[in-house]
Amino acid sequence: MESRSTENRRLEICKSVGLKSEAELFQLVSKAAKAGAELLLQKGLNSAKLGELGYTLPGMQKLGFTTDGLQQLGYLPKTQKAEESDGPGEPAVIRQMIADRCMSGEFLIKGYTIHHLKRAGIPVGDLERAGFQIHELATAFSCGELRRSGYGIRELKRFFRGDELKSAGFDATDMRNAGYSIKDLLRFGYNENQVKTAGFSLNELSREGLTRQTVDRMKS
Repeated sequence: MESRSTENRRLEICKSVGLKSEAELFQLVSKAAKAGAELLLQKGLNSAKLGELGYTLPGMQKLGFTTDGLQQLGYLPKTQKAEESDGPGEPAVIRQMIADRCMSGEFLIKGYTIHHLKRAGIPVGDLERAGFQIHELATAFSCGELRRSGYGIRELKRFFRGDELKSAGFDATDMRNAGYSIKDLLRFGYNENQVKTAGFSLNELSREGLTRQTVDRMKS
């Protein structure tokens, strides 16, 4: 039997992406199985959030998601498809199109995905100017790459797991400001001293068995 906290957490996630209930979420997921994973990515739903909502890899496969869709969502590792490999001269063509200020739709018409553009060395800023959205960028670039390109934690948390945000260099204070709890931070790998100095209240720390003391035992 599901705990009340789990139910509340699932409803909280649903509301954070503009859905009123888990039933509405199921309708969206079922629709995306046929229409494409983009429907979920546009809502900020990837494997991390969907996993919290109970949508496992076997479950998504039963719903009819393709390997490509599961890769887009992050359930499966991304692999370079044979048809996506760069042919002779393609990077030069892509760079010229960028110089000519072609937009994302023009690249797609010619068969170039965002993965082609990344492999051609096109920086994130140029891709943004070409009209590519963050949910597309997140399928090709790492959390760290997007952070270095100027994206903040509130934007990136929609597409990357907490441990990926930590690896990208966001500190415990950043995570607290983005809405993560003490339990979340500990689960993501932040140590107790990092959590204690992240700005949580004394009551919040006490509820989780932590105190205001910030003595680093590693230094003693």
